[in-house]
Amino acid sequence: MRQNVTALNQGQQNSLSNHRQFAYQHPQHIKHLLDLLTNQLCQIAVGQERAIS
Repeated sequence: MRQNVTALNQGQQNSLSNHRQFAYQHPQHIKHLLDLLTNQLCQIAVGQERAIS
């Protein structure tokens, strides 16, 4: 069981370092994704305000 957990943690570490490498190599993609997320969150917030009022 412990080996499985260790393997899983190792996989998560690898995944994390892959994401980190991607972020360093493609900062403009990350900014674009963050802008998209921000727009989505703003639309959700505005929709909720309208629903409440």
